[in-house]
Amino acid sequence: MAWTTVHDEVFKKVNQEMDEYQGRMQNQPGQVVYNHAEEIAAMGFCYNQLMSGFHDYQAEDLAPLLHQEKPLEALCQLWMSERNYDPSEEFERVLWSLRNPQTEEQIGPAMC
Repeated sequence: MAWTTVHDEVFKKVNQEMDEYQGRMQNQPGQVVYNHAEEIAAMGFCYNQLMSGFHDYQAEDLAPLLHQEKPLEALCQLWMSERNYDPSEEFERVLWSLRNPQTEEQIGPAMC
């Protein structure tokens, strides 16, 4: 895939955004970082996914990111909303399996 000016602009913008995000998080107290753990993990995942295949994306695929003030954050928020993951449901399942140990074989061992 040919590297275009769109690739160049998105690459610079996303990397600058990630550098600033990491700097903000590193300057936060531990409790604040802890409270943002899911967001931090999602930002890291989205950044790594985008960058690992960056040269394979067409300019048309990347161009919408240029219209975002924070393209990585926008991508990350959309990715998180698409996942539709509710950790409270998983917690309820684990709690239920503790109350009903005979079903552990069906559900699997609890992670500690």
